[in-house]
Amino acid sequence: ILSHSKVIKAAFSDQVLKEGLNSEVITIGEQHAVVLRVKDHEQAQAKPIAEVRDEIIEALKQERTQEQAKVLGESLFDQIQQNGDPEIVKEQGLSWSSAHWAKRIDTTPNRDIVREAFKMGHPAEKTALYQGLQLDNGNYALITLLEVKDGVVTLPEEKDSKTPDPREQAKKWQQRALGESEFNYLVSGLKASAEIKNYTKKLSEEDSF
Repeated sequence: ILSHSKVIKAAFSDQVLKEGLNSEVITIGEQHAVVLRVKDHEQAQAKPIAEVRDEIIEALKQERTQEQAKVLGESLFDQIQQNGDPEIVKEQGLSWSSAHWAKRIDTTPNRDIVREAFKMGHPAEKTALYQGLQLDNGNYALITLLEVKDGVVTLPEEKDSKTPDPREQAKKWQQRALGESEFNYLVSGLKASAEIKNYTKKLSEEDSF
């Protein structure tokens, strides 16, 4: 959990750290979310340089490596966008890792990569879509999307009256969302056209008797 930058940011926010309140709900995956609350906090203290020397060197190396990965990734992404040749990565000693027909809930090869791929849209026939992505762990990923298959709803062979029809559920959710949208639009319109009168002064005069 602590490998997610959003979690670290929330843990050290004023709301959680200083005010002692729960954090907002933090989504860290398609089916995972967390809420943070500080149990104890130890103030930061400076350590002797000799004690943290190795940690500093390792942190600087990692930061440098991540920056180089980002620069290289963005450069390769630009070249692929211009030339349309994904094999250009081989010039850097890199290769593509294939994920055949990943589902929206999959966590392989990486949850963030899968989530980003589902935002890229549908590629045209015999073409590919490309996207670059900085991951939470500092790595940089290049994504190639070749094809998208529409999801299929599998219904039970024998319809059980107790088993809700997924299509009917989706229809109800859509109608509910549309109804809420229309209601909010109506309220906004009423507020915009409403004539508001202020009776504060009159009430104050009546209270003085």
